Amino acid sequence: MYTEDVVFTDPEATTTGRDALADKAAALLADAPADFAFTEDGRRYAGPGTGALAWAFGPPGTPAVRGIDVITVREGRIAAVMTMFTA
Repeated sequence: MYTEDVVFTDPEATTTGRDALADKAAALLADAPADFAFTEDGRRYAGPGTGALAWAFGPPGTPAVRGIDVITVREGRIAAVMTMFTA
């Protein structure tokens, strides 16, 4: 799904590489309470080489945080992900 050199950017840092992205996601989920889950939180958007998806993270029905991921696709794989949080 991701290129080997995928770049993930969120307000905390920029992470480069498929393994680094997997480690970051695993750490986030390991630190979250057991009832927290990611859910889609709106429509999906797609354009040439770009897409966006709104999401929510937290207990079902009462998310602790909401945001949007904007992706860039290269050769059929996700090459960049920028995550933004709602204020």
